Amino acid sequence: DLLFELVPVLDIKNSDKILNVMDISPLHTNFVIKHTNGKLRDEIRVAKAFFKANNLYGAETHKKAFSGYAIETLIIHFGGFTNLIKATSRWKIKEIIDPTHFYKNKNDISNNLNRSKTLGPLILIDPVQKNRNITAVLSIENFSKFKSLAKKYLKSKSEKFFIKSD
Repeated sequence: DLLFELVPVLDIKNSDKILNVMDISPLHTNFVIKHTNGKLRDEIRVAKAFFKANNLYGAETHKKAFSGYAIETLIIHFGGFTNLIKATSRWKIKEIIDPTHFYKNKNDISNNLNRSKTLGPLILIDPVQKNRNITAVLSIENFSKFKSLAKKYLKSKSEKFFIKSD
């Protein structure tokens, strides 16, 4: 009663060699493993629980939310869940985050990214593929919801933010 889907992936070392979007997945995995330790991995788990409980988790286009890789990258960049939440509460529309500093400044990012990659409210440059915005699918509604939840969480630090309600 199980259905398995096998997706072939090229064994590449450079993002310039990808033929389809799945080919980049091993590079993402390697980035996360290289830049996390036990504590940061726990922080990623906490963050993913927060995003899932608040219906902000999912790379699918119809969800318009945060992918697991986007959450991992944000936790690595900000050094933990609380630091991410504090930073999020100050984000503006068209916030730009370049974790590996591929670009000199925000203007350089705007000038070099394909316009379709800069349409969302958050531009998070992929640490392994500099011409990709990891959060391109994120909607303004989910961006705003996350900002609002971050502010509320900072005030109360309540566990209710980690419990999914229907």
